[in-house]
Amino acid sequence: MAPARANSRDTASERLVLILAISKRSTTGCKNVTFNRSNKKFQVHVPNGGKRVRLGYFDTAEEAATAYARSEPFG
Repeated sequence: MAPARANSRDTASERLVLILAISKRSTTGCKNVTFNRSNKKFQVHVPNGGKRVRLGYFDTAEEAATAYARSEPFG
């Protein structure tokens, strides 16, 4: 019998596409990922109806970009 998965979102089979930043001024290299100097963490924002919604703070830019890639498109 196969072991049960703790998380149904397996990153190996998820096939996420990380979106690179278009701007040459981007310090993280990923779209909508910025570095917050006050708490020394990376944060991600997604657009939602003309406003920006923060998805959270992350230790690495890669984790933040993965969270952005996993986020559902907002209208």
